[in-house]
Amino acid sequence: EIEDVVLSSLYNLLHSSKLNWKQAATSGIVTHLKRLVERGGHPVTLAVPMMCEMVCGGGLEVRKQLWDQGAMPFLLAILTRESCAAFKVTILNSIYAWLLVGDTDEGKVEAVVAETKNVEQIAALLKGA
Repeated sequence: EIEDVVLSSLYNLLHSSKLNWKQAATSGIVTHLKRLVERGGHPVTLAVPMMCEMVCGGGLEVRKQLWDQGAMPFLLAILTRESCAAFKVTILNSIYAWLLVGDTDEGKVEAVVAETKNVEQIAALLKGA
């Protein structure tokens, strides 16, 4: 229960300023969010949207931190998890947004998305929709 309150408070704090997104990202929040998603349960309902919103609204520095902390491969990996089923569209939108901004070096995002396993996973989602 305390974990939920802390996560909810953090979620609200992050929405008050883009500087908070940057500070959270550089402080290593992605590692903790990934751990919460891996563990499952109620925290997933805030952890996944938080990561996705950091991608979409955090800016270049935040996306760089997300990249360095493995957020892109992680988002692709959780697409088919039952515990993240409610967030498939949100995850796909954040991946799409990351591809659109094209601010990472040498097409890194495109290369990860284009990996065979990821293309097959996305295709399976679309096929099942």
